[in-house]
Amino acid sequence: MTFRCGLVFLLAATTLWATPSPAVAQPASEAFTLPEALSRARREAPELAASQARIDAARLAEPDAGRWGNPTAAFRAANFFSGVSRTQLPLDVFAEVTQVLELGGKRAARRRLVESGRATEEALQSLVWLSVQRQVISDY
Repeated sequence: MTFRCGLVFLLAATTLWATPSPAVAQPASEAFTLPEALSRARREAPELAASQARIDAARLAEPDAGRWGNPTAAFRAANFFSGVSRTQLPLDVFAEVTQVLELGGKRAARRRLVESGRATEEALQSLVWLSVQRQVISDY
């Protein structure tokens, strides 16, 4: 009998613990207005944060878009394992430094591409904000 009462008590306690409690409404003095909801969404929406991060990345890429490429250095040797004596065929050693010179407006085109990418991201941020705003209004 004691085992059965303990089992019933455990079952009742588990049922009460697992039952969700009813939602409590906010008091009227702390009502959340639509402008407050929109302001909070503008500050905390992850979509807007991601859009702002893409704009910041495009802004940071602008100075690098117009820079010259890095020079390259190369060292090489020829006739190393030719099997011929060094007196007949000496070892040839080369050192090269090269710098790419872009012609035909390639640097300017690269700058314009990065600037247009930033402008596109700024326009997309406006669309993202409209989407978040529509969702907040519909949920409100």
